[in-house]
Amino acid sequence: MNSIYLKRFWWFLPISFVALLCMRIILNDHTFTDYAIFSFFGAIGIYLLIFKKDLFYSLCIFFIPLSINSSLLPGSNMSAPSELMILLLAAVAIILGISKPVYFKKILFHPIALLMLLDLAWMLVATLFSDMHFYSAKRSMARFLFLLVFYLLTAQWMVKKENMLKFFYLYSLGLIIPILVTSYHHSAYHFDPRTVFELSKPFYSDHTVFGACIAYVLPFALIFAVKARSFNFSKATVVFLWCLFFLLLIAEILTFSRAAWLSLVASLLMFIFLKLHLRFWHFMLVMVSLVILFFQFREPLYKMALENENISNNGEIKEHIMSVSNLNSDASNLERINRWLSAIRMYQDRPLTGFGPGTYQYAYGPYQSVYEMTHISTMAGDRGNAHSEPLTYLSETGFPGFISYLIWIIATIGFGIRAYHRSKDPFVKNMVLAALLGFITFFVHGLVNSFIDQVKMASLVFGSMAMIVVADLVSKSKPVSHETQEGH
Repeated sequence: MNSIYLKRFWWFLPISFVALLCMRIILNDHTFTDYAIFSFFGAIGIYLLIFKKDLFYSLCIFFIPLSINSSLLPGSNMSAPSELMILLLAAVAIILGISKPVYFKKILFHPIALLMLLDLAWMLVATLFSDMHFYSAKRSMARFLFLLVFYLLTAQWMVKKENMLKFFYLYSLGLIIPILVTSYHHSAYHFDPRTVFELSKPFYSDHTVFGACIAYVLPFALIFAVKARSFNFSKATVVFLWCLFFLLLIAEILTFSRAAWLSLVASLLMFIFLKLHLRFWHFMLVMVSLVILFFQFREPLYKMALENENISNNGEIKEHIMSVSNLNSDASNLERINRWLSAIRMYQDRPLTGFGPGTYQYAYGPYQSVYEMTHISTMAGDRGNAHSEPLTYLSETGFPGFISYLIWIIATIGFGIRAYHRSKDPFVKNMVLAALLGFITFFVHGLVNSFIDQVKMASLVFGSMAMIVVADLVSKSKPVSHETQEGH
């Protein structure tokens, strides 16, 4: 088989995967299709890695939204085929780093990369002091792989600016099937908000992470469509992009995820902020002012929240939206408060190193107060995390990890703002705008949910960071690599 045949039949790969996926959904016994998926992508993947690394990477991004949880080995659970492909790509990154030490030099020594390495280093320290070394080591290894593939390798891939567009375009295309399948299941319940929670399975674990990922790519779809001239799209492509945007928008509405909706409002505010030509110090001034105002008026705000009797997921859209501040009777909100206070108590018990990465859900049970628990509370450690990125860091990696998280979040926003204002190329400028708006949805959503360790969200977050870093380096007229860019 040569490259000509590969070019002719590469489209056979996603079609084959969809066929195997349909078999998995139809059959009650998933063992056969799990191993079929593993064998198929293992064979094809090895071939593509050798001869067509760029195509293999593109397929990996496309398949991330389509991947499903699979138990290929007893006691193991992975998102296939994306996590299998990530392992192979991580191996490629390591080999390139060893064989060509200068390949990633500019990218690796960027301040954002150094901050992420510092964050990873502290995760490893917290892992050493963890009571659950297996879970902590697994979580730290996942973060290492995400950084290798979605930051380091992706940044090098995005040296060709066309690949900036391709990254989020492919992810958005991959979302189409999960959206259609979820909408089909939801239609059977007449799109009742009370039935939406797990309809996104087997692609996404629940409606919150599904809504968060859609919210992340919505700015990209809109900017692609509105700024089509900057990307030299054909008229047919522009029509398709508008269709894609409205499909994503309708799907976002139907997730009924209040946090995702609010994150899009924050993204819109960031768009206005950038169009007003405001700088990073203005952003920090706004953030500090909001924190001061919150603490200044926390008592009247708390009183208002206690008086709010709007209930989420009761079938009424207006009440569903207004219930976001209900701390009186909304079980979803009260359970978040329970998780947050449990995380704070865990931090107070182990302020320096925390309980270890990936351990919150197994350790928080005894830290719950009977007066704060709700009818959806559990002691079994089987219902998720702290429902907050910063508080998850605080409880699992202690105060240093918490500070590290805040620093790399703020630094990414800062470099994103700088790269946007400095970029002279309209193509790069619009891509940075889209990356920054998507990253803002993650930041805001992360205040009430925690998805950074799920590949479907991590790929978007670290991919956006890679895009911002490349744009920042280009805006300073620094070459990103001394090597010729040939895929990877």
